[in-house]
Amino acid sequence: MEIHIHINGQKIGPLTIYEVKEGLRSGKINTDCMAWIKGMKEWKPLRDCDPFKESIEVQLADASHETIIITEKERETIAQAYSNNEKINKPRPWIRLWARIIDFPILILPGLIFLRAYLGEDK
Repeated sequence: MEIHIHINGQKIGPLTIYEVKEGLRSGKINTDCMAWIKGMKEWKPLRDCDPFKESIEVQLADASHETIIITEKERETIAQAYSNNEKINKPRPWIRLWARIIDFPILILPGLIFLRAYLGEDK
């Protein structure tokens, strides 16, 4: 696979995948460089090219304190959403009790049949 890269106004290539990955590791090539691979219609940033999508590490942007702060309106919206879910997610112990009472004979009966078949009857 031949890869052509556009760095600082210079077209470099053809390069192999291994040469491009080595350039990424060494810092000579960054993920914003435009790249073209045979079969592509147009140049794309290297991070958007199929052979490199999985192997390029995602760099997280640093967010300032002001961008992280939640406004009062957003807090009210979140609180309202959680208060509506409380009615749905209330504990229901009686339903769990009946489920266990029903499950017990369903699970014990095959167990007793298995034990009798493989261990034999008590004589």
